[in-house]
Amino acid sequence: MKDERLLSPGLKGVLAGETALAMIDGEAGRLAYRGYPIGEMVERG
Repeated sequence: MKDERLLSPGLKGVLAGETALAMIDGEAGRLAYRGYPIGEMVERG
């Protein structure tokens, strides 16, 4: 059996890893770290 790899332009649909620390919702444009929205963390930083 031949090991075939499919070309995926960009990273759309490619799972890079799993974590419980961050939540990414690309369609809604949301990113949270440990339950806190990144925007709030940047404002306080």
